[in-house]
Amino acid sequence: MYPYNIDKPIQKATAQGTFPEPIPNDERLLELMLMAMQDEVNDAEKYREMSNVTTDEEDKDIFRTMYLENARHKVLLGEMYSHLSGVDAPELTPEPNEETLSHYEQLRKNVASEIESAKFYRDLSTLVDDSDSKHMLSSILSDKQNNSILNMYLLTK
Repeated sequence: MYPYNIDKPIQKATAQGTFPEPIPNDERLLELMLMAMQDEVNDAEKYREMSNVTTDEEDKDIFRTMYLENARHKVLLGEMYSHLSGVDAPELTPEPNEETLSHYEQLRKNVASEIESAKFYRDLSTLVDDSDSKHMLSSILSDKQNNSILNMYLLTK
């Protein structure tokens, strides 16, 4: 006879009602979409400013490309928001940035920010069901990964 055999019946777990009521998936997704749109607007403005400040033409082109990508992401996310909510996406303006960082420190911050954004879009893609939205979020995720690489390149230049 095995020592772990017991005569008592196994009880069912009874931990019901211990978790808060979940937020409906659509509401949470819409909140996350608004956050993503605001981040894209802020990033686009940041890269536009960096493009205007730098003197190196190659750097200007890289910053301009990242600016245009972030502006495109905002439009795509706005379309997705409208599709999910049935209302037009709100117009967003860049949040003021009072941080004054050196060019080097800003690039370091950009690398970390783009990597964090890629993780965010990976997680966001798990909340959508349709393949078009998943494909769009995957495209944005890929752009974010490429932007982190471009910022790293500019950092090591």
